[in-house]
Amino acid sequence: SKAVKTGTWRSMVPIWYPKKCIHCMKCVNSCPENCIPIKIVKGLPKRLETNLDYCKGCGICANVCPVGAIKMVPENQAEELIKKEKAKSITTMKKELTKELLKKK
Repeated sequence: SKAVKTGTWRSMVPIWYPKKCIHCMKCVNSCPENCIPIKIVKGLPKRLETNLDYCKGCGICANVCPVGAIKMVPENQAEELIKKEKAKSITTMKKELTKELLKKK
């Protein structure tokens, strides 16, 4: 229910890996709480980060993902994992940018 934020009692959290995601929308269509938003980009739907205010941690999204772009982790480990993934993404982006800059020289 959009009126009541029900995600506070879950024990598992979906961690979405955008680089693996093929935007097939299976997770979006399967979510019983409709808490995976989409955005239309160039006429095509792209999934966005799960709204954890409403996610109950059922894991259906992870089970239907054909490429393993969603992993369920215990609630108490999610924040640390998200920080690590963001740090890894930033490091990867910096490395890729450095390579591009070196190519231009």
